[in-house]
Amino acid sequence: ELPPATHTDVFFCGSLFDERRALFDAVDWSGIQFLKRGYHLDSGIPDLLPNMEVARAYRGAKISLNQHRTTTMHGSGGHITRAASLGPRAYEIAACGAFQLMDDSRSEARDVFGDSLATYRAGDSADLEKQIRYYLAHDRERAELAAAQHAAVQGHSWTARAAQILEVLPC
Repeated sequence: ELPPATHTDVFFCGSLFDERRALFDAVDWSGIQFLKRGYHLDSGIPDLLPNMEVARAYRGAKISLNQHRTTTMHGSGGHITRAASLGPRAYEIAACGAFQLMDDSRSEARDVFGDSLATYRAGDSADLEKQIRYYLAHDRERAELAAAQHAAVQGHSWTARAAQILEVLPC
């Protein structure tokens, strides 16, 4: 059984790459409770949560953020210029039944989530803030989208994927 949810307005869990810190730092969080947890790459300080605690935080947040990174490796100066696939966070947030607000940088997102996907322009703090404030003010829409996002990932569980693999493997 999962532990009870921790309640907050907005939650992010992930390594705090420079571009993520800059994005979040440029948002006006006035009136919004924002909880971010993860590895602080600038200082080397781990602010990590066990997986069950992350799931609890996703479920308790009104909005769980999914900001895909662009940094190839911390300190490298290299950036991903094009990426199509979703990271695990996209599936994890939805599988927890939480509402996910995702950057619009990954084309696969629409394939998986269709119209249930709520997005903001990648790297755009003003649009991120606008979308956060919109969804915080629209509880019913947020709940409906969270339910649709949850339904969208049901075929992507480990069990479902293992069954697909077994179907195509020669005996």
